[in-house]
Amino acid sequence: LALALALIFITELINTAVERALERLHPDEHELIGMSKDIASAAVFIAFVFAAIVAAAILGDRLGFWIV
Repeated sequence: LALALALIFITELINTAVERALERLHPDEHELIGMSKDIASAAVFIAFVFAAIVAAAILGDRLGFWIV
């Protein structure tokens, strides 16, 4: 579970770095820049979903039933 949470922090840091770099390279609004930021944010969301599945599997195992 700790590694799954670390994955969230890692992807959030990468997301922030990508957003800052893109804002620096192209400060005006641009469709492709916006899409790139959205994709980086989606990576954070996927990491969160993964951590939730890991937590559910651990909790399910502790309670005696299988979720996954």
